[in-house]
Amino acid sequence: NAFKGCVNIENVICYATIAPELGVNVFDDISKDAVLTYPEESNYLSWKRFFANFDSEKYGSAEWFKDNDGGAYVYTTSNTSVFSHEVLSSIPGYQSLKRIYIDGFTSIGNDCFAESSIEEVYIMSNVRSIGDRAFYNCKGLTTIEIPEGVTKIEEYTFYQCTSLTTITIPSSVTSIGDYAFGVCGRLTDIYY
Repeated sequence: NAFKGCVNIENVICYATIAPELGVNVFDDISKDAVLTYPEESNYLSWKRFFANFDSEKYGSAEWFKDNDGGAYVYTTSNTSVFSHEVLSSIPGYQSLKRIYIDGFTSIGNDCFAESSIEEVYIMSNVRSIGDRAFYNCKGLTTIEIPEGVTKIEEYTFYQCTSLTTITIPSSVTSIGDYAFGVCGRLTDIYY
């Protein structure tokens, strides 16, 4: 409760590349509009526990925090959750998200990001499948990290992701659907 009752905090600016260890409910009363700024060279995931001290917003079992640079960190503690378009669209301003970190979900649903302006997607290790057309026609998508553990990439998943240049497919993937990477005209490197 270090900052309990400090309802007028507008900015939290951190200079450390690794998130500080904090107690419980440190920023309980902080405004949902407060901006968290952290060093660009830091590991976003090291800030996960830090973000847990900010008020999050919820949709079902999903919670999220938005950062100050067009990104969001979305997570769930449910063991069977699908990251769906409904979860994505529950985030205010989701249409302008450029970067997203997805944690705790077991799959990314069909059409989840289809035709969105997303540029970078970071998927954590819980995800086992990526649905049909999940990133269909995401023309700005340049970066995606598919973790070990994903076993299936459905058809048309990355179809017409015309800015995607490199993709790493983990050895756990045993099935790739038709046209999963079709019409990815800038794709030059595939690591599998």
